[in-house]
Parts: sequence; C-alpha cells; structure tokens
Amino acid sequence: MLQPGDRVEFSFWEAGCMIWLGSLDVYESFCQAWFSLEDNVIKTDAAAIQDLILNQRAIMPMELYQDDGFRTRVILRELNQREQEDWTARVAGQLNLPTGQMVVSGIVDRNQEVPALADIDPEDGLQLYVNVTPGEYAVTVYAYPPGDLSTGWGQIADPDLFKPTAGIEPENPLDYFLRTRPGEAMPDWLGAEYGATAAERDEFNQACEESPGFIDFVVQLLPLKEPLPSPWLDGEMFIPWEFRKPQRFPLGVPAQA
Repeated sequence: MLQPGDRVEFSFWEAGCMIWLGSLDVYESFCQAWFSLEDNVIKTDAAAIQDLILNQRAIMPMELYQDDGFRTRVILRELNQREQEDWTARVAGQLNLPTGQMVVSGIVDRNQEVPALADIDPEDGLQLYVNVTPGEYAVTVYAYPPGDLSTGWGQIADPDLFKPTAGIEPENPLDYFLRTRPGEAMPDWLGAEYGATAAERDEFNQACEESPGFIDFVVQLLPLKEPLPSPWLDGEMFIPWEFRKPQRFPLGVPAQA
C-alpha cells in the first residue's frame, strides 16, 4: 500500500486515446455505461457516466490525442521542483476511493483484468490498480513533454497540428530552449532532433535509447481537506485539460532507472 511520501512508476504499452482514474468498485458499471454510450444504446448511459464522475466522484476520464502507451508516476506528496516546473497540462478533481483501490487505465474494457500493480510486470500492461488508504482525495494529473499526449506540448511545439488555446504562445523548441536556458546543456531528446550535425543527432539518439526515459503523467493524490467543485465535461464525457506554457523550456521528468 502506498503511504504519504511514496511513489510508484509503471508503463502501459498501448492506450485507447485516454487515461482515466477510478475506484475499482465501480469499474464494471463505468465500463458498461461507456460501452453503451459509444454504441448509442440508451441516452440514460450518459447520465450514468455523469453520476459516476460528477456526483459519486468515483471516475476521472481524460482524453489523449492518440493511442500511444505512456509512463505514469503515482505520488502521495507535493510535487518536486522538476514536476512543478515542467508540466504542460493538468486536470484536477476529487476522487473517492472507499476500498483504497485506484484504477489507472488507458482503456475501457469490461473483459480485461485489472490486476494489482504488485502482481504484474510494470512495463507491460493496459491497466492496473494501486492500493492506497481508503478515503477521499484531491487528485491532479499532470502531463509532461517529451511524450505529452494531452496536446499541451504540441500546442507549443507544433501549432499547425495542435491549435493553441488561449494564452499559449507557440515557439520553435530550439528557440524556446536557447531563450530560457542559456548556457545549459541540451537535453538528449531535444538534441536528437535539433543537433547541429547528423553525427551529433545520432549521439543524442543513442543517449536517449540508453536512458530510462521520461514520465508522461504524474498522478498526485493528497488527502481531501474540503469538497472540490465538480468538473465540467466535454461532449465526449471527458474532463478537459488545463494547458500552460512553462516559464522555462521543460526538460522532462526522468523516469526511474
């Protein structure tokens, strides 16, 4: 069981264009309502999903722009400096976990097993649950480059593909780095694309392949001090991301070796 101050990390090899958190005890009902909603079976399934998200506060679903896998860190503490400085998107909400079993998933599939983190290879899965003290939590999901699937980083680095939201000023990544981090060493993932020569880019690529990689999402749980406002949902029943451009070029949050 995770205790205050703890962290765990794991990777999913694939996702269904989403990341969602929820209480394991409502997993089946959420999957059933979501599948029915996608199949346009009955309109009341939309109300069932809204009830799970807005009233029971048992589910937090967030949309991703493609179905790549992702690496997640779950923490029961305040953000460290890198985690605080480098996020490009976040979603905050209240999550009620009466059994202390929090699902983290990239799919919605009632036919898939939801194993405990301790029972699977943390590098090869589609979903799992982690054990925490039962209770109500203030939960924030943060997204980070270079693998940010929320479109937060894309709005800064590739505005032709990802239309920037209000307050996001696009900027060439190399210019962004040089402007805000003069004299610092270029991170390998940036150098792999913007190194001065082909040989230099190859060296950066090799360094990337040999490193443990980067965290894509940090899921932060803190004990709930007072009820939080209900989130609003978009037309597809996702909680929208809040985007920002960090003051300094985000270097990325290194994964555990």
